[in-house]
Amino acid sequence: MRLDLAIRTLFAEFQESVFARAALARELKQSNTYVRKKVKGKVYWYLQRYEDGQYKQQYFGPSNIKNDSLVEKARRESRKNKSFLKQLGDRETRQAAMLRKGGLPGMDKRVATVLLNLSDARLINEGGVLVGTLALNAYAGILGALFEKTTLKTNDIDVAYDSSLEIALGGSIDVQAILNKSSATFRGVPGFKMGELPAAFISSDGIRVDFVVPQRGRPRGVVPIRGLAGIAGVSLPFLDFLIESPIRTVLIAPNGGIPVQVPDPSRYAVHKLIVASRRSVVESAKRKKDLVQASQLIEVLADEYPSELIARYKEASKRGTKWMRLLKKAVSELPSNIQELLLS
Repeated sequence: MRLDLAIRTLFAEFQESVFARAALARELKQSNTYVRKKVKGKVYWYLQRYEDGQYKQQYFGPSNIKNDSLVEKARRESRKNKSFLKQLGDRETRQAAMLRKGGLPGMDKRVATVLLNLSDARLINEGGVLVGTLALNAYAGILGALFEKTTLKTNDIDVAYDSSLEIALGGSIDVQAILNKSSATFRGVPGFKMGELPAAFISSDGIRVDFVVPQRGRPRGVVPIRGLAGIAGVSLPFLDFLIESPIRTVLIAPNGGIPVQVPDPSRYAVHKLIVASRRSVVESAKRKKDLVQASQLIEVLADEYPSELIARYKEASKRGTKWMRLLKKAVSELPSNIQELLLS
């Protein structure tokens, strides 16, 4: 089902609101506040900011006409920005409610809380790419199409990183601490080998977060992710194709939006075909879900971005006989109209 122009326009405005609110919130969080201290009968100003879980102070100067005026000016500006931030947040909440009413998928509050914490830490909107079913949720607003609700439900959060790159987010980040900011408690899923870093965390209420990285060369099992502490990623073949040139968008949460990075939808569709072909017999349910997701997305892309879809399909086909074999196998099991779209 396609969305009307009014809803698509509203989603575009919603994205702008979320990006603006998130940028201002981060600016305020990183900005200095002024603390007044009295030492031996004299008053002094200190700059204070919150870093790495604690407050840090730096001497600014004595209390005098000039410094007091600078502090008051900074405080007025801060109050102004906080007021504007609230206005952006209120607008965003209203837009999210209208989009959900218009049919766009929202999400479970528990999952939304975890995603918001990951996004605030820049783990799924700058450093990593959100893959899996949640990415399909994001495509609904971008492409103006509604997908089958049964293919959108998930408690799994899959995050992909390019392990060959350093994640420049300002020091090593404790991923488990970020996850545990939610009301649930996350524990690392033990690896197959003794002492191996976990590549997944699962919460007490059933939310699972998996980290994956592209496999380059021979299979490597789990690979440490530089810039993230206490976490590794499962190396997967074909993932480099999926996460090349990701796009920025937002997911609709109960009270607003969550900035994320997701794969290019054409790459996602083609990658789903490959993944479906590699599923074993015991994964038949997941295989069917992969093919349904790919079919829905291909049908929309053929109408909205046909040249992009065909370009990505050809790009994957030219990566070797194994890629071609997997794609042909998956395409042969798609509905006849979808087969015609791809083969034409």
